[in-house]
Amino acid sequence: METSECSTVSVLQVANELGYSPRHLQRLCKQETGYSVGGLIRIRKMHTARQLLENRSMSVKEVARMVGYKNQSHFASAFKDTYGCNPSRLNHSYQLTDSVCPG
Repeated sequence: METSECSTVSVLQVANELGYSPRHLQRLCKQETGYSVGGLIRIRKMHTARQLLENRSMSVKEVARMVGYKNQSHFASAFKDTYGCNPSRLNHSYQLTDSVCPG
């Protein structure tokens, strides 16, 4: 999934692309990965966001919008739930280590 796709992808789009009904895709996904499709989409968004923040060429607000969050505080909360640290901490860190933001 490319960064631009990451911001707008939906369960329905993924199901249609793979040729499954959304319900069937949800069942398969949960059975095979332990995550819902929406959960996997969120994981991918957070992975993309972390990569962008580690690059340090974009602000947290820009990254949040790029991965599909209109509200920066919702993005920060989702990022912290995923990685255990605030995205601004990772963005401003000079030495990126797991102690800064485990991942």
